[in-house]
Amino acid sequence: MQPALGRTFRPDEDNGARPSHVVMLSYSYWQREFGGRASAIGKSMALDNASYTVIGVLPAAFRYEGEPLAGTAEDIDVWFPLSANPLAGSPRGLRFLKLVARLKAGVSPEQGGHQMRALAAALAEKYPGTNRGFAFDVQPLRAQVTGRFRVAMLLLLGTAGFVLLMACANVANLLLARAATRHKEIAVRVALGASRFRLLRQLLTESSCLAAAGGVLGLAVAFAGLKFLMAAAPASLVRARDVRLDLRALTFACAAVLLCAVAAGLPPAWRIVRADIEAALRESGRSLTAGHHRLRAALVVAQVAAALALLAGAGLLIRSFQRLLDVDPGFNARNLVTISTQLPQAAGAPAQRTAMYRLIRDRLLAVPGVVDVAAVSRLPLMGMNLSTWAFIEGKYTPGEPGADVEYRAATPSYFSTMGIPLRAGRIYDDRDDPNAASITLINETMARRFWPGADAVGKRIKLGDNPEQAHWITVVGVVGDVRHVGIDTQPLPEIYRPYAVNPLGAPVLVIRTAADARPLVSAFSAKVRSVSAEVPAYNVWLMQDLVDRSTAQRRFVMWLLSAFALTALLLAAVGVYGAVAQSVTQRTPEIGLRMALGASPAAALMLALGQGIRLAAAGIAIGAAAAAVLAQLMRKMLFEVQPLDPTAFAAAAVALAAFAALASYVPARKAARIDPLEALRRDS
Repeated sequence: MQPALGRTFRPDEDNGARPSHVVMLSYSYWQREFGGRASAIGKSMALDNASYTVIGVLPAAFRYEGEPLAGTAEDIDVWFPLSANPLAGSPRGLRFLKLVARLKAGVSPEQGGHQMRALAAALAEKYPGTNRGFAFDVQPLRAQVTGRFRVAMLLLLGTAGFVLLMACANVANLLLARAATRHKEIAVRVALGASRFRLLRQLLTESSCLAAAGGVLGLAVAFAGLKFLMAAAPASLVRARDVRLDLRALTFACAAVLLCAVAAGLPPAWRIVRADIEAALRESGRSLTAGHHRLRAALVVAQVAAALALLAGAGLLIRSFQRLLDVDPGFNARNLVTISTQLPQAAGAPAQRTAMYRLIRDRLLAVPGVVDVAAVSRLPLMGMNLSTWAFIEGKYTPGEPGADVEYRAATPSYFSTMGIPLRAGRIYDDRDDPNAASITLINETMARRFWPGADAVGKRIKLGDNPEQAHWITVVGVVGDVRHVGIDTQPLPEIYRPYAVNPLGAPVLVIRTAADARPLVSAFSAKVRSVSAEVPAYNVWLMQDLVDRSTAQRRFVMWLLSAFALTALLLAAVGVYGAVAQSVTQRTPEIGLRMALGASPAAALMLALGQGIRLAAAGIAIGAAAAAVLAQLMRKMLFEVQPLDPTAFAAAAVALAAFAALASYVPARKAARIDPLEALRRDS
């Protein structure tokens, strides 16, 4: 990354022993606060009661993914050297950094991973207390950033391709039906000397005109539809990304139009120019008609098969999403507001931090409608937190690493404010502050893992890198599991330490209200900032919005795939209708003769209806196999639903069969109403 203006940090400026008061600005902040003037370089800024010099501006295209759920990392205005972070001087065992590296030229990711694993082994030998049991590896940044979307996007791209091919199949069926009425015309042209290649070119030109008209209309719809998609898509997927119909998209669309023209126009054109000229001239081209009928039937079967695969896939996602919505996140998000804060550097002592938090809490409690206020080191659904090693009394071997557990610091009121239930024992309170370092709470997962079938209350653990130097901590209570990493991720073993043990420099506030909290959000932010001009209030969220964001990607993919599946269902129904209707038209003399010889209208109805049902049955059988393959590819997107879920497959088959039967009934009813005399007169 090259700065848009100025320079980046020098190695000597990232020095905790000699703080360098330099910063870089984001491009948007530079435009907003400095008017995009080059004179911003060298200017001084007052931050946290200190003066900092602007040395550079990041380019407009610079993106840091940061926290994908909250989606605010891209709004960072000012960047400091790492040494400015208070955690930079923390013990080795505190793991909080996201590391990004660039491989040297000629070094593959596999080689880089091998070197990192060797480095991990060396560090484990040199620092066994903090590094034993931890492995290093490398992952491409593209996979880290887009990996969670890749399967979904490939699925949607493939689905769009399926629907496009189904549309081509419908157009091909229409062209085949038209070709059946033009076979004598084509035969006359050939007889008069027209070359088959020229006729083929003419027919392909006609289909190209259809495809071009559809492509132009499709681009017009795409311009309008893209705006809707950008508004409906989750922010983590499209925010700050330049998603538009650029030259690449238009080129792709033109290529798709050309492919459609060939895919839809070539089969009927090829069949019509290869027809038996002599039979066509005698108007007895039944072999041509029969050939067209077989090809149309094959196209309809393929359409039904594709529609079943897409319907089954949509059904799997819908059932998966229903299961996801049924998951208890472990807290009550209703009427809950969260605000991130940062206490000033002047409040560096634990007593000062505690006093400032209590002042913030008292002012928030004074707002009408507020039920309770609490603070925690990190919110649920924001991913993993800081972790530590836990050594269980009577269950650890000296010299071996402990169990890796999640670590959070929380005030006593945090659990009631969040609605996290108490499962056993008690919640620590302010009376425990003098002995806060000797007690802790744990979650249910930790209790089950380390004391299965036993009461965890009263058990003792040690925390940290060296159990020989750590003191025993008693478990006084067990609280319910919270889905901290994500709604679709199982809870990890976790401990909660009293706020008095670790007064937070950046507490995250949680505020419970008696009614809808949305109208009070601005008042809460103002109350926090009223404590001190140096206390910011940022990342202000309704907790329910964060819960909704955690499922936004799945919901978006589910709705898109469902829309594609419904489109495919309609296209399949149109295909079945077209095939049966054309067959009824061609077999009108035959049906009239049958009825003249005594066949009932019901028999004529079943004759036509049976054809549509047979086509649908063949397509469903083939589509079931295709759906099974698609379901396996979707495995990573499913939550507590098996890829071969019988409910989803059965619902897709029933829906498709019902639509096919309905599509067949309309032309079948027409067949039942045929006048035998009129049909025989037409045949003559």
